Amino acid sequence: MRSKIFHFISIILIVFQITESNAQQNTELLKSVLENNLTLRQVKLNAEYQSVGGYQGIAPQGLELEAGYFPGSGSVVKNTFNVTQRFDFPTIYKKQLDVARANKDVKEIGVVQFQMNLMVQVQQTAIEYVYAKRSLDTLKIRLQDAENLLDAFTRMFDQGDANRLEVNKIKLQLVTIKEMYRTTERKLNNLASQLVQLNGGKEVNFENIDYPADLLIDSVEYFSRLSEVDPNITYSKMNEQLMQNKLKVSKHQNLPGFLVGYGYEGTDNERFSGVRFGLNIPLWQNAKKTETAKVGVLVSKQKTEAITSVIENELVQNYKSYNQLKQSLDSYRNTLDNLKSVGLLKKSLELGHISLIEYLLELTYFYDATDKLMKFEMEKSKAIATLNRYKYLDI
Repeated sequence: MRSKIFHFISIILIVFQITESNAQQNTELLKSVLENNLTLRQVKLNAEYQSVGGYQGIAPQGLELEAGYFPGSGSVVKNTFNVTQRFDFPTIYKKQLDVARANKDVKEIGVVQFQMNLMVQVQQTAIEYVYAKRSLDTLKIRLQDAENLLDAFTRMFDQGDANRLEVNKIKLQLVTIKEMYRTTERKLNNLASQLVQLNGGKEVNFENIDYPADLLIDSVEYFSRLSEVDPNITYSKMNEQLMQNKLKVSKHQNLPGFLVGYGYEGTDNERFSGVRFGLNIPLWQNAKKTETAKVGVLVSKQKTEAITSVIENELVQNYKSYNQLKQSLDSYRNTLDNLKSVGLLKKSLELGHISLIEYLLELTYFYDATDKLMKFEMEKSKAIATLNRYKYLDI
């Protein structure tokens, strides 16, 4: 099933004449999680267990053996012996085998479905980790700058070249940055723990974690066509096929069953033996089964239509969201280019071209724009991870 999905994706890539030249980021982490994730192991084992279980009960029932000993009047004794084999209508076994195979396909695609969602979860968590790490590095620089500024103005205050209000404003900024640093550090540690947990408790190489590469395919048509290989839609379609096979079984269960066997009866003076035949006509035991199966097929069809519509729309909307984030990112980069850098602001403050209040205000604008830029980078990377989710199945 997985190979079929990626064969189709390869065809789409050829149609759009696009070659993947950039390596997928965080491949090492994703492979490690696929190997070590405990929940994925459980899902695979459970799918295998249920797939094997679907083949139970397809063969005919076992032989029935009966023996009797009947003492009569006087010295007469009657002995009986019977061997019986019961069969459902022959076509039922073929239909039950189709159900078992369809059930196996459903369980297998269920594993693929879970794996894709797991890979997206890992990639999203890794992106949040990178964002927290970069934020922490930025806050570390800001913290050092604030401490240096406070030292400088404290000396100036001692020399009578600065006032208490200016020192207090710097202290307030320092406290704010320290709290942001501690909060971000806790977030980073929490995300690191989540990645280790997703990796089955095994160590993660955090040095190789980064944002995923940008999209190689910039076409809404491409992403709308990917719905044709979405495991969630495939799962629903296969479940629909499973329900249709169950409906066929329920119809064939209304056909008569058979029994054949060998019988023997004998006394001291007489013996009788021969072949036995029988017919089982299901009049009541399968009542409403076919009607129930028909409703099941109808429900599964409607569910497939609903899921297909949702995912097709989701893929297009995700692609549009990605483009909007990319535009916002470019806009903020241009804004930062037009703002004074921290180094230039420091120089202006030292030369007395701007006051401390002006310096802190300009610095706040710069910090705010930088924070939003990093956030847009993170959100854009998350959008990329979501749009590239089908590629994670071939890792």
